[in-house]
Amino acid sequence: MMKAIIVDDEPKSRLNLELMLAEYCSSVQVAGNTGEPETAAALIRETEPDIVFMDVELQGCLGFELLHEFPERKFDIIFVTAYDDYALRALKEQAMDYLLKPIDHEELEVAIRKVHEKRKDAGSVVMPQAFTQAAIAKSRKMRIPFEGGIKFVDIDEVVHIKSTNNYSELFLANGTKILCAITIGRLEEQLKNDCFIRVHQSHLINLNHVVNYYRNDGGWLEMSDNSQIQVSRRKKEELLRAFLEFSR
Repeated sequence: MMKAIIVDDEPKSRLNLELMLAEYCSSVQVAGNTGEPETAAALIRETEPDIVFMDVELQGCLGFELLHEFPERKFDIIFVTAYDDYALRALKEQAMDYLLKPIDHEELEVAIRKVHEKRKDAGSVVMPQAFTQAAIAKSRKMRIPFEGGIKFVDIDEVVHIKSTNNYSELFLANGTKILCAITIGRLEEQLKNDCFIRVHQSHLINLNHVVNYYRNDGGWLEMSDNSQIQVSRRKKEELLRAFLEFSR
C-alpha cells in the first residue's frame, strides 16, 4: 500500500481525486489533504507519503515553490492541474506525471502504475516500454522503397517526417531529404516504438532531435536541423506527456 497526500486549494477537486483513488487505485491510501501551502510542507513531513498529488497554482504560490523545500525528495510528485502551460517545468522538477483536470481515471491509473514500477525497480530509471525498446534497437534501419530500389536509413538519423499527399518526406540529421512512397500513417505505426510521435496531421517527429518546445503561436518545436514544426492543439497534451515520459 502506498501513502498519498493531496495538495489542492479547491475542496471539490481534493474530494473528487480522493474518490477516484478509492475506486480505481486501491493500492493508494490517502493519508491527508490540504488546500493551504503553509500546511502542505508540514503534512508531507508528518505523513512521509510515497506520492504527493499537487495542483500547480495554489493560493499565493506555485506548487513548484513548495517542492523546493524538499531538495532530496523521497516521494514522487504527480501534478494535477487545469493548465497545460507548466508541463515543461514539471518535467524539470522530475514529476512522475502531469494530469489535466478533469482527471481521466485511466490516465490516473497509468500514473500510479508508473510509481509502482519505479519503486519495484528500487530506484532504477524506468522508461516506457516503447522508449526502452528504442534504446536497444539503435542499430536497426528503416527500409525505404524508392523508384530505383530500397534505401536503408538509420532510424536515429531521422529528425522528422513530413506528409506530402500519399508520400512522405524524411529529413535526416545530415541535411538529406528522402521522398518515399509510404504514407505518414504507416510510418507512424512502424516507428511507434522508436521515440517517434505524431505532433500534427502532417508531421511525425523524433523526440531525440527536439531542441526546444515553444508555447507561443499555438505551440511549435525547434528540431536539431533548425526546422520548426507546428504542434496541433489536439496533439499538444500527448506531446507534453511524451516529454515527461521520455525524460525519465
